[in-house]
Amino acid sequence: MRILLLSDTHGNLLLARKALKLAGQVPLVLHAGDYHRDALRLARAERVDVRGVRGNCDLGGEGPLEDFLELGGRRVFLTHGHQYGVKGGLERLTARVLAAGADVAVYGHTHVPAEVVFEGLLLVNPGSLGYGRGTHPHTCALLELGAELAVRFLNL
Repeated sequence: MRILLLSDTHGNLLLARKALKLAGQVPLVLHAGDYHRDALRLARAERVDVRGVRGNCDLGGEGPLEDFLELGGRRVFLTHGHQYGVKGGLERLTARVLAAGADVAVYGHTHVPAEVVFEGLLLVNPGSLGYGRGTHPHTCALLELGAELAVRFLNL
């Protein structure tokens, strides 16, 4: 099962649509927050299944702060990551996800794409489609869930 991962779109639906086209046929898009409403708009406009969470820029908005999904025989944890201090390290996020028995954590907030494996847990940050940082101006990721886990980052 191949899933498109987005985060930190900050209103840039043009790039979100471009990412969806680059991804090809995907049964699901996961949006790791900051502009949760972008996830809802993308789902309506493109008629695609999108699951999203709120980030630190979604104050007063609706939607969950985190979500667990059973996908492709894997347990996936979706969060923005600000409540776990991911800009300072992944220890708190890792502890939460391991305690919950998940295989994969998808997070955002740092605006920097990352793929980290720790004690069998895959942590993925697709980067940002709104405001990238450093040498990663606009990125998203494709996550392959199956017997093996694989991540491929896309630059837009």
